Order: sequence, then C-alpha cells, then structure tokens
Amino acid sequence: MNQQTPPHVVFRDVDKSYDGKNRVVSGLNLEIAKNEFLTLLGPSGSGKTTTLMMLAGFEAPTAGSITFEGRAITDVPTYKRDFGMVFQNYALFPHMTVAENLAFPLRMRKIGKSEISDRVKKTLDVVKLGDFADRKPLQLSGGQAQRVALARSIVFDPKMVLMDEPLGALDKQLREHMQLEIKRLHHELNITMLYVTHDQTEALTMSDRVAVFNDGKIQQIGTPQEMYGAPANKFVASFMGENNSLNGKVTKTGSGNEISVYLEDFGAEVQVTSSRAREVGQSVKVMVRPEDVHVAPNGTQGAFTAKITDIVYYGDHLRLVFGASAESSLTIRVQHHEISAALEPGAEVTLKWQPEHALVFKAGDVLD
Repeated sequence: MNQQTPPHVVFRDVDKSYDGKNRVVSGLNLEIAKNEFLTLLGPSGSGKTTTLMMLAGFEAPTAGSITFEGRAITDVPTYKRDFGMVFQNYALFPHMTVAENLAFPLRMRKIGKSEISDRVKKTLDVVKLGDFADRKPLQLSGGQAQRVALARSIVFDPKMVLMDEPLGALDKQLREHMQLEIKRLHHELNITMLYVTHDQTEALTMSDRVAVFNDGKIQQIGTPQEMYGAPANKFVASFMGENNSLNGKVTKTGSGNEISVYLEDFGAEVQVTSSRAREVGQSVKVMVRPEDVHVAPNGTQGAFTAKITDIVYYGDHLRLVFGASAESSLTIRVQHHEISAALEPGAEVTLKWQPEHALVFKAGDVLD
C-alpha cells in the first residue's frame, strides 16, 4: 500500500458478536487502499462475510470503528454508502428485463431517462452483454446472469464494489472465465473491490492482496505471492493451496537456518530451512508443496526413498501418493514423462526437495 495515499477503508479494533459472548469477528484491524482488489479468504464461519456485511451496512459492529474516505460510516444507512453489491444468487428481479434490472438503481437515484439509457447500454457493452438487454433473467445462463449482476453493481458509478462468493454457483470452467472477467473489469474501471471467497484459486488469481481469515481474525495479509510462498503459520500454509504436512523431529541444527529433521512416517532424515524450530529433539511439522518434491536418481545426496501407495491420473499430470494413512501421506505432482510408464503402487521411488522449499512449524502450534 502506498503510504502517501490515505487508505480508502479502515477497520479499527472491530468486534462482532451476535449473542454477546462469542465473537464472530475479533479485534479486526484492516486497511484497504483506494482502487485495490482485496480478497477476504477463509473457511465457513471464519468472519470474512461478516466483515463485508459490516462494511456494506447490513450488520453493525459490536465494537470498534469503520471509516470510508476518512469518515465514520458505522451509522450511515446501507443505501447511502454508495457501494455496489454482487451476491452468489445474483439477486436479479425476475419480472424485469436485463436493461430494466440495470436501470433500477439509476431510477432510485433520480437519474434522467436519457442518461439511464446511455449508462445501461455502456455498462452492458462493458460486460459484453449488449445484445441481451431485452431478455429476462430466466432466459440467461448462469454466467450471463452473473454478468448482469456485476453490471448492475457498477452502472451507477459506485465508489466501491463488494462481492460475496459471486462465482460459487458456477461450474469450474465458467468460474475460471469469470475470474478473468472480473479482474479485467477491475483494471478497466480502476475501482476499489472487496471480494469474499473460500476458494484459494480465486484469491490467488484475482487479488492485489489477500487477507486469510480464521476464527474471526486475520491470520496473514499480503500479495498472493507472499501468501503462497511465505505463509506466516500452519493454517495459512495449509489453506493457501495444497501442502503436505509431515511429522518429524529436529535432529541437527547449524549456524544458518538449515536444519535436519527425521521424518517419523518415512524413516528418513531430510534437510529443511527454519527460523521457527531450532531445538534438537523438538517435534515439528514439515510442510512442503506437491510441486516442490521431485523424483530423483537413486543415491542422490539429501534424498530419501518412499513406497508408492497410489497413483492418481489428472490428465495433464499425475499425483503419486506415499504413506500408509491420510494423516501421514506425502503427495507429489509429476508430469507423465518424468516417471516410468511401468511405475505402479508398491514401487519404491527416490524423492528430493530443496531445503528452502520446505517450511517447518512447531508441532501442535497452529499459529506458530
């Protein structure tokens, strides 16, 4: 965030409780930059949607303050906040045409007919639905309906757009296409967007920054590259994409960050880098992503052997699974040409990773 530019939105020490005892959001401090695309990512019940709803005005914070453009908005009604909203269920009026759905927020703002017509046409062209103005929502596909909902959220030139799981009802291929469309719109409109999802791919694909929520708190906030490559704790490491979590004990430490860890489930000593676990004998979790583990020639220094328990075909690649149980398994991702066609469950394979690609956390300490 540019420190010279005041933040567009500020949450300061915000709590939210529905029963006066349990806090759905706890001690939230968050700044959103002007024209930023920020994604709130987390599992169900983590507080991300409640945070968006408090900003939108549908929920009031139990404590703390929310400011927009330097002004407190806690007591400002939803309709006066000038935010566009996009929901998962589209929330289109079924009895109105596409054009009438877009015209509705403009009529509520007492905009003249001529300008309404111009804005509706221009906005439909932006979302590539110029030929669909006279259709009813039930005559649209899911992707088209979501484009209309997106168009309605921007047709009145809002100061910010809030999106709550907007692509959750779409199939995988259409969802991926819409991710790119929303990202394109963000760049074209140069507008602040707050996006809520539980889908890590959406967050990585679309965002300038990602805030990972769990248990009502932000666990980490940063660029997609920072979140994926340098997770702050075990929760973020496991939630941001795939990650193997292996049981181990520290066997050796050196002058730098490189240490040796004995993997209990594989009977092998491996090299990792760590600034978190430094004591010999300490129980740890070694976390390494499937794409960072490679099949190596027999006898490779620093490698270890493991027996394949399953091979899963994914079309463009294979997953090799090692280990006796789900709690202690290691999965790696390989291209078809990287392994022998005769390889099958039960075969032993030599595995290797670069020490800097494996993260180490203290066992049992989720927020280490």
